[in-house]
Amino acid sequence: MVRETARVLTGSTIVKAYRYIEKMNNLKECEFTKNCALRLDGHFDSLFKYAPIGIFIMNPSGEILMANRHLEKMFMYSSQELIHEKIEKLFPIRTRNKYYESLKYFIKKLEKNKEGIKTEQFGQKKSGVVFPIQISISQYYIRAESFFIVFVTDITKERTQKQKTIDQHKINKESENQKIKELTRTTSVLKMVNHRHDVTMLYKKAILDNIGVMLFLTDKNGSIKFFNPHAAILSGYSMDEIINKKSPDIFFSKEEISFCRQQFSDSTSFKKDIDVILAKSSKGEIIDMECSLVTKNNTTIPVSTTITPIKDKQNEITGFLGLIKDISIQKDTTKILSAALEKEKELGSLKSKFVTMASHEFRTPLSTILSSTYLALQYLMNEEPIKTEKHLQRVIQSVNLLTDILNDFLSVGRIEEGKILVRLEDFNIKKSVEKTIVDLSQSVKKGQKIKYEHQGNLIAHLDQSLFKNILNNLLSNAIKFSPDKSQIEIKTAVKESQTILEIKDNGIGISIEDQAHLMERFFRGANAINIQGTGLGMHIVSKYVERLNGTISFTSEINKGTTFRIVFNNIFNHLQ
Repeated sequence: MVRETARVLTGSTIVKAYRYIEKMNNLKECEFTKNCALRLDGHFDSLFKYAPIGIFIMNPSGEILMANRHLEKMFMYSSQELIHEKIEKLFPIRTRNKYYESLKYFIKKLEKNKEGIKTEQFGQKKSGVVFPIQISISQYYIRAESFFIVFVTDITKERTQKQKTIDQHKINKESENQKIKELTRTTSVLKMVNHRHDVTMLYKKAILDNIGVMLFLTDKNGSIKFFNPHAAILSGYSMDEIINKKSPDIFFSKEEISFCRQQFSDSTSFKKDIDVILAKSSKGEIIDMECSLVTKNNTTIPVSTTITPIKDKQNEITGFLGLIKDISIQKDTTKILSAALEKEKELGSLKSKFVTMASHEFRTPLSTILSSTYLALQYLMNEEPIKTEKHLQRVIQSVNLLTDILNDFLSVGRIEEGKILVRLEDFNIKKSVEKTIVDLSQSVKKGQKIKYEHQGNLIAHLDQSLFKNILNNLLSNAIKFSPDKSQIEIKTAVKESQTILEIKDNGIGISIEDQAHLMERFFRGANAINIQGTGLGMHIVSKYVERLNGTISFTSEINKGTTFRIVFNNIFNHLQ
């Protein structure tokens, strides 16, 4: 009974219990000595010992006179370790002086406040563990001598719970603030759709409305029940035109639906187009495909389409979710990347061809230069001038050949980089052609003759450098691919609106198969493999003619020769 009473008595109530028991038991003098603690009788003693909170009695100097079992357990000290010790022993070492000063302050305060004082501090167990405590101090007198009864409660759990409450409140507050921000951002969407669901549903719908792809929901029969704003923008249909009135087959062409029908062996069972579209999804499969979206104004947009079945708790299909994404940009990007890849492959191929061709074409003239130089030196030492001159001429021809090859490479490089500039000028075309013929006279084969005719005005309005390069390439080829003792004919004409260049040879000709590739880089005809050349000349000629707003045409027959005809537009040139 006494213990049961002790469980419900705390704080000032115990003080009153002390005083009541003192009166009832007619307690007499209670002596305090170093070897004797305060003696309590009967119920009061039991109440003190078994109270569910820590209790100790001290004198005004802070000396502990009595301590109950709960206090001993709380601080992990025995009664012998506490009696006659200063109360600083119960507080952390680093703050004992502070607590002692606080205690003196409370004792003074108690003299004015007879109801007692309550405060929260930190205590320290014998093990050194510091923990939060609540202290209640009351003062009482026995025969005019002052004593203090102190009640100590371990409030670790309360502090922990309080902190949890504070933390949870903070989390809830942050979460609430975040939701307020999110709701603020979606206010305009909420007003537009006039949704009647709660805030959470509105937020989810706001996400659907602003997801940036076309979304629609249908029932199990394919009737559209939801149509997001982006779907309206992409398709051109308003929500009023679609919801509860249309099915997704309106977005796909009849040809694509027909193609889908052919993918199923039981296609005859499809009575409606929507059945074709939802066929796989109706079996629980997710449809994912690229197709074309047909808009309201009958334009088509490349899209990625995904249709997913929606199931209830019983795993029954209740509807379908459709997601359609515009992939126009991706398609365009893919095309650009593909073109860039092809260009890269082409450049790689050109580099490979260049290395192969350069190593082959450079080898012969370099070998000739080396051997002819050595022989010329020998003949020079033996004073044989005729033989020396012959080999020096071979050196000159080989050097000229290397120069031509390098010039071809440089010309192609400038063409690829777009650095071919057109500088129009008036020049005497007849003199220009005649000078080129003289320059190439060293390349003419034995018995070959070059016949030149000109008609009309002598002054042409062209880029003279590009014109000479075109003439030089065509005439060099005519000489190279024509046999000994053959005739090469050159004709030029300057008319009011046109300048014409024509070169005819009686050489090996170009086959029908090779004619289609004649203007390509590094192309060599099947019958010209063993004739030295870079395969760049005609490509360069075609690009130069193009820059001069001209056209190039040719006729050719195997072993009967080739005729090239180039026409430059004088009107365009004057406008430049």
